[in-house]
Amino acid sequence: MFTDLAFWEIATPLLAVVLATVLARIYDRRPKIYSWILNSGQVTLKNESGEKSIVRTLTVVLRNEGKKPAQNVRISHLNLPQFSTFPTIDMDVEHDEEGGGVITIPKMLPGERVNINYLYFPPLNVSEVHNEVRHDEGFAENVRIEPLRRFPTWFNVTVVVLVVIGFATVVNLLFRFGVLPYDLISLVR
Repeated sequence: MFTDLAFWEIATPLLAVVLATVLARIYDRRPKIYSWILNSGQVTLKNESGEKSIVRTLTVVLRNEGKKPAQNVRISHLNLPQFSTFPTIDMDVEHDEEGGGVITIPKMLPGERVNINYLYFPPLNVSEVHNEVRHDEGFAENVRIEPLRRFPTWFNVTVVVLVVIGFATVVNLLFRFGVLPYDLISLVR
């Protein structure tokens, strides 16, 4: 079945592409910064005289998922309000005349995560605070975060086992009845 020359003429380039892609992913050494908004909120405060004031908060998370440190991570802002970072890190802050600014983190190691917590007041909105994130080798990828239910480990293991058994059964039936190799060869001819 696998000695047919036409089968290997099709399979060899496909296997080479898959192998090259896998090796490139494994050995690709570059920073990969992800950025997402963890939360934004608003709190209404009352003072002793009953006067109300509104305080808004925003938390932006940065994480280097790459295999190389990211150099000069720059977080630009249209308006740079009061902020703090967790964990406390070395950074440079530059303010411009319009109220905006740039926070520069000199180096983010692989796997490092930084939370930037902002505190600001109306009329500023979320879209008027945080702008973009870039580093020396490119831009950060903005990720949309959705809450996700976590299933128990036993359930996840059961699903994986059933998927593997199902996939193996389908492949076995295709090879047993000779559908897969001969259909691929007939498509080429």
